[in-house]
Amino acid sequence: ALGSHIQNSNANISGIANGTGSSSPIRMMNNMVSIGTDTSGISITGTALITGILKSAGSISTFHNTVYVHGNGVLNSAVNTFAFRRTVNGNDSMVNNMFINTRSNASGGGKHYAIGIDTNLNIISDYNAYHALADIGLVNNTAHTTLSNWSTANTFDFNSTSGAVVFVSDSNLHLAGNSLGNQSLGGIYLPFVATDIDGHLRNQVKPYKGADESITSVLPVKLIAFHAAKETQNVALTWLTAHEKNVKHFEITCSRDGEVFEHIGLIPATNKTNHLSTYRFMHYDVSSYLQGASVVYYRLRSVDLDGAEDYSEVVSVNFELQNKIISAAWPNPFNNLLSIQVNKDAIGQFYYLELQDITGRVVFQQSGTILSTNIELNRLSEIAEGVFLLKMQTVGRHDVMKLLKVR
Repeated sequence: ALGSHIQNSNANISGIANGTGSSSPIRMMNNMVSIGTDTSGISITGTALITGILKSAGSISTFHNTVYVHGNGVLNSAVNTFAFRRTVNGNDSMVNNMFINTRSNASGGGKHYAIGIDTNLNIISDYNAYHALADIGLVNNTAHTTLSNWSTANTFDFNSTSGAVVFVSDSNLHLAGNSLGNQSLGGIYLPFVATDIDGHLRNQVKPYKGADESITSVLPVKLIAFHAAKETQNVALTWLTAHEKNVKHFEITCSRDGEVFEHIGLIPATNKTNHLSTYRFMHYDVSSYLQGASVVYYRLRSVDLDGAEDYSEVVSVNFELQNKIISAAWPNPFNNLLSIQVNKDAIGQFYYLELQDITGRVVFQQSGTILSTNIELNRLSEIAEGVFLLKMQTVGRHDVMKLLKVR
């Protein structure tokens, strides 16, 4: 069963541990785990293996948990600590969590990780916030110092972030200080976790990661989606924003090589703080601009009134490739499963696909290498009913298809 257990300083100590052996995923949601000191605030030392959330059997799904490991380390033994640790394989999901480990060694050895896993198989992990004073994660006894190295090695957590998080106190893990309003702590909305640990409704556009959803410091959201589509010899650029605040303008830039970008336009921001805003910009006669190149790249630069700036992801349009990526998707309407039929010339290419609802919110995403003309999407039953856009990208190609989800 799930539970919190504190034992003596020479035993294993976990905030939450599952040991049921059940093959059905256990959901852990909206928990706050502070571990590493006793009730008086004195650091636990000795040979204790300290873990915030320990997964040692079955399969688990962890959503919107805040885990904080702190205090000083061991005295005489090299013992590692983890905010999250998985010791056995399973079908596991970790989304919108905060895994923070600021523990340090008083003396002796031991490493202190935000996350540790046995293997990187059968894991869906993204939109998490990680922080550790040294190495972010440990997988199969290999340590990764940075989140970038961790993501590249494991092919997940591409939308996760790393950085220090400020809490009210070591025992009160509600957000405080400059963590309130911190864009990097924004996650992805999960309809089945509609409220936080206190019962507050979560922001459906950009909720906070972790268990606490601040209702006084709503995360400002600038860019939700940015797309480029070929229209004869022109390119139509569209982007969607929400909760704009103190944004001065959007600068549109383009490039022939994806590295050196130049200014081609500027559009003032609407600053609609409580509404979605849609923008459109036409880049005309792109074939002349390309000067013999085949791919044109675009990037948005948003500039705030105080001079702060932010950049979008880079999108591209290939003027040589005319074939669509997707040839069919069935069934449509769909429920739990969806099969995507792709054209043969896409085999071997890396792809990224996502499902967006009518507000532009991403409710499902998947990436990998196209190994055959058929790509299967599953575990879609928890997505709400409605109309969705299936968007798929490969190198230099982008495709969109409208789908209907039913229960």
